[in-house]
Amino acid sequence: HTHTHPHIHPLTRYYGTVLVAPFILPPEDGERFNYPALFIASFSELIGCGVAVYCIDRAGRRMLAGVTYGLCAVGMFALSIPSPTAVRIVFMMVTRGAVFVGSSTTWVHTPELYPTSVRGAGHSWCNAMARLGAWAGGWQMRKEGSCVFFFF
Repeated sequence: HTHTHPHIHPLTRYYGTVLVAPFILPPEDGERFNYPALFIASFSELIGCGVAVYCIDRAGRRMLAGVTYGLCAVGMFALSIPSPTAVRIVFMMVTRGAVFVGSSTTWVHTPELYPTSVRGAGHSWCNAMARLGAWAGGWQMRKEGSCVFFFF
């Protein structure tokens, strides 16, 4: 059995790979989700965590992030090619593991680049915008009586 999702595009960020997984690994037995395949694909993040811890100081942050984000992009491209479920699970594991390492490396490297005052101001602005968004979302839902998504 081969399958590919027709709307694959470069979702090479962490949550993109998580959200696209149920489409790439659809259920084959009438269930709502292919839980075994999704669990196996998720397990690759544990392996990725070990890779990140081992390689971050040895390979360097920029090199490790660049290589793993590139590997994720190649993996997402490979997932767009029709293939058997077992092959898609392997590619999903590689893709999720790679994007996990890249994201972890980015989260470690970013605070090292900016002084504390810049990081504090950035977090403050993000927190303020989140509060405004929460207020506006609640007000809009109460006004309309339904969930409305805004894209700015």
